[in-house]
Amino acid sequence: MNNYGRILLILLLFMTIIVNLQFARSGVLNDTGRYTNDIVDLVAGSGDAGAPGDTGDAAGADTEEPDGAADVADGEIKKTEFLVIYDAGDDISVRAGNNFRSLLTLYKNIPEMVEASDIAAGNGPDYSGFLGIIVAVRRYSAVGDYSGLLSYAAAGGSVFFACPGEAEGLFDSLMSPMGIYEASAGGTYDYVIDRKGIFGEKGRAYLNTGGEYYYRSPRLRSECEVYFVSEKGAPLLWKATYGEGRIFAANSDFVSLYTGRGVASAILAEMRGDRGMLYPVYGLITAHLESFPGPAITGEYKILREVRKDYDRFVKDVLWPDMIKLSREFDLKYTISYVQSYSSETAPPVPDSSLPESSLLIYGAEVLDKGGEIALHGYSYRPFGLDGELRETGWFIPWDSMESMKLFSELPLKLLKKLFPGYTARVYFPPEGRMGRTARENILMLMKDISVICVPYHNILGDQLDGDFLTRDDGIMHYAVTSGVKAAEWNAINSVYSLGIISQSIDIPYAIVSDYRSWDQLLYDMRNAFNIAKKMIPFVRTAGVSSAAAFIRKYEMMDFSYESSNDGIRVSIDGFFKGMSFMLRSDRQISGAEGAEVYEAGRGLWCILPETGSFLIKWGGGAE
Repeated sequence: MNNYGRILLILLLFMTIIVNLQFARSGVLNDTGRYTNDIVDLVAGSGDAGAPGDTGDAAGADTEEPDGAADVADGEIKKTEFLVIYDAGDDISVRAGNNFRSLLTLYKNIPEMVEASDIAAGNGPDYSGFLGIIVAVRRYSAVGDYSGLLSYAAAGGSVFFACPGEAEGLFDSLMSPMGIYEASAGGTYDYVIDRKGIFGEKGRAYLNTGGEYYYRSPRLRSECEVYFVSEKGAPLLWKATYGEGRIFAANSDFVSLYTGRGVASAILAEMRGDRGMLYPVYGLITAHLESFPGPAITGEYKILREVRKDYDRFVKDVLWPDMIKLSREFDLKYTISYVQSYSSETAPPVPDSSLPESSLLIYGAEVLDKGGEIALHGYSYRPFGLDGELRETGWFIPWDSMESMKLFSELPLKLLKKLFPGYTARVYFPPEGRMGRTARENILMLMKDISVICVPYHNILGDQLDGDFLTRDDGIMHYAVTSGVKAAEWNAINSVYSLGIISQSIDIPYAIVSDYRSWDQLLYDMRNAFNIAKKMIPFVRTAGVSSAAAFIRKYEMMDFSYESSNDGIRVSIDGFFKGMSFMLRSDRQISGAEGAEVYEAGRGLWCILPETGSFLIKWGGGAE
């Protein structure tokens, strides 16, 4: 053997030793067949929490236009308290209506839904039976006559114009009831400023997704109470008095989006008046790394430039050590979703995988050893969908057939079974949160063990999957995740205030190629998001997505009622389970509780941890 041969042999032996040491450090040299992805009981800490998708009699929810809903339970509090008006001819209005319906359904306070055209035709309901009316309509002309709504408000009702109206004659006639003297053209904004202190600190600025639009620059009457403004001072949300009642008006879409639910929750509580509002919350943190591990990314991107490393060294030397530090700080249990190619092919022949198997083996084993989870993400990061089912934008290229989608979906499963023979993948992250109707209806043909689909709160592309934390008719839960790249703090605080959950996701390739934030900024945003939950909810739990979804399914099977008195709020729960929790929004002080633990979570906000199925929340002093 010549000198070159000896050198190559020595290098090969050296690399083999290094790889084995890395595997040993991660525990990979142990039997990887021991990983099974059992559902963890988040209260007991271990054990089977029930088969995924086994929801008993829990009703599913469709993703189409909203339909009417009847009361779901009897009790002291009437369960259909709100009316939501939506415009079936406007996709944005339909999504806004679905948002309010979904949120109130999770609150066990299912609203009545009515199409704007029915009201215009004189077939609308009697408004007097509702505590609040939400107008999720942009085309004000679709409703037609607003005299009934205004009479309802004047008599003491609350009306929430949740979507900014398009410029048309009817808006001019509603300016005065909304508290507007005059209005000029709108513009864009990057920051939402909490003037009222809905989230605690008055004047706190939250970075939004950037370039958001406010519809008008209104001059309001002095008695109007402004809740949020842009960094330019443009009112984004305010309240005006009207007769004996109140009109809430939004000047931007942020309140009607899923990412603005903390704001929406506060408005819903205020619409209920001095009754306060009690609603279930989950008390959970899940953290997700999408497209990780994945093929190497090349290019002069902000993150890679600033750390002065290529993608592989960035992942090994920066990203993963930082994720481990975060995991130790907050006891995170990551859910990772790997991808094997960034090819544009959506038909055979299948392009070669660009993901080193050792990457999934090393990072996957380390995640699983810490109680995390491996999810599916597709082979080539191309959303599943046939021609015409999704908009041809982003990463979507139409697939030629269901057979091709099945072929490509089988390859990540084969790799996972090769590396972790006993592991069952239960979670799917659709690329970009998108999935055509054919693939969604046949997902169990593509991935037979899937029980959870993770969908984004934000809907930048307009055709991303809709719905959140609700199990569908096929037993699969749509689990909502918030973005860790844009508006991370805004998304997180809205999610915690509305549902008591941080489901923070960061798409690693998108974080890099978007050139939007530095790695230090992204890391700060993620740490801040987890801190928000820890500070507000002392008993918050961390989990992988499958176990979190199994815990949330318990809420689908419960119902509750509550009644206010001079002593406090008496709560009765049907389907009580250990570990469940609530939030109470009230201007009244709380002195304690019988049968529950109470924690102050913020201004006018209280976390409740019941110990039994019947408990009393005790009033303290007067209003704040």
